[in-house]
Amino acid sequence: QYTRIKNPNQITTSYTSEVEGTWVSYPNNDVHFFTRTLFSCHAELKNLSPGEFYQYRVGDDLSGWSKPFVFQAKKPDLGQPRKFIVYGDMGIEPETTSTVDALKAETKNYEYDAIIHAGDMAYELSDTLGAKGDEFMNMIQPFASRVPYMVAQGNHESWEMENTSQYKYRFKMPGNSTNFWYSFNAGKAHFIAFSAEFVIQGKPELQQQQLEFIKNDLKNLDRQKYPWVVMYTHRPIYCSANKTGLLGIPWERHNKDCLHSAPTVRASFEDIFYENKVDLLLFGHVHAYERLGPAYKNSSMGCEEESQNLCVNARASVSIISGMPGQGESYAPVSPTPLPWSKSQNTVKGYGRLTVFNSTHLFWEQVSSQDQKVLDYLWLIK
Repeated sequence: QYTRIKNPNQITTSYTSEVEGTWVSYPNNDVHFFTRTLFSCHAELKNLSPGEFYQYRVGDDLSGWSKPFVFQAKKPDLGQPRKFIVYGDMGIEPETTSTVDALKAETKNYEYDAIIHAGDMAYELSDTLGAKGDEFMNMIQPFASRVPYMVAQGNHESWEMENTSQYKYRFKMPGNSTNFWYSFNAGKAHFIAFSAEFVIQGKPELQQQQLEFIKNDLKNLDRQKYPWVVMYTHRPIYCSANKTGLLGIPWERHNKDCLHSAPTVRASFEDIFYENKVDLLLFGHVHAYERLGPAYKNSSMGCEEESQNLCVNARASVSIISGMPGQGESYAPVSPTPLPWSKSQNTVKGYGRLTVFNSTHLFWEQVSSQDQKVLDYLWLIK
């Protein structure tokens, strides 16, 4: 049930519209002895007025109703900036507390158009017969109930069937690829989510379908209307390593397979990024923060004009890894041997803020979860 309201802080007791959801059931047998059947319900609210606030609740008269929630319908394109929160690799452990508190505060006034979670959720969504997934969903509810929560598949949502099912059925992204690839527009930006797991897990049929989608999506995109193209997935195409290991053998930053997977992902997608002038690539996977300048074919491409925090007319895609919202696994140290085009690194728990101001100016910030202090920033201009 839902109803349009003028003030998101004034809750009403009456609802003017109702829509029936579609229920999906799926098994979870992560311990391989017991099976728990889980249920997800997806409901589509239609004919919403752009930019207006809606109060809603979930349930029925027989089983009871949830508490009321409020969201803002997608804003009309009137030239205002569009704002997004970005991160990957969020668990449910105490390390996440400061980030969750920060996201509650950030989304309180409905300033953001979406939250982008670039893979690896809960560690694992399927654990304890899916109870950990339930806990994760409850944890993100305060902000995911009011701001679109846009996800991409990570390796922790792909390596076992029950993990993939959890990812497919707990979320509902645009399109019909069960959340593997999709796109959407916001202001002057076009966003494309995709999966880097198919080339790692050896699923050529899915990878071919995905490549066809990405190529057709970019081919048919009106770059006059949407001059900025932002793509996101879990595994980076570049990451700095530590080359100070035992007996000179490189000690690879956690996640330990980044150096091995990056060339494979790069070989599968980088030509598409370069040929279609994709502006910004957002990743997780490495449990640290790193911003890399424009690069192609394992070489720096630079910008027409640049400094530490400025890039004017990038000659290739800029890559950002933001994998530090908090999780129970180990964290990557700052690499003492960064790639030549690595611009910034840190290991402070935090998340990214992306603002698309207009057709020419895009702004990135990595901020501390503890105090929202800006740790790094970039002006991307064209």
